[in-house]
Amino acid sequence: MCECCTPKEHLGHLHLHGVREKGWDHLNEAVQGLPGVFRAVPADHGDAEAVILFDRRVISEERLKNTLNEKGFRVS
Repeated sequence: MCECCTPKEHLGHLHLHGVREKGWDHLNEAVQGLPGVFRAVPADHGDAEAVILFDRRVISEERLKNTLNEKGFRVS
């Protein structure tokens, strides 16, 4: 299922910091294999931050935060 088809009540998002230091390629590799994660997009206020869109029915916010923290990203 894609983010367009996911009911809004199940669509979650996380804000990531420090993307510029780690690189967009590293971020895309980190989220590409995670179930329920749709994509990472630049935040409106700069390319050093990103927004991760995900399906809450497939992956919990806590699990996603822990996984991204382990890969060196700061999640808020």
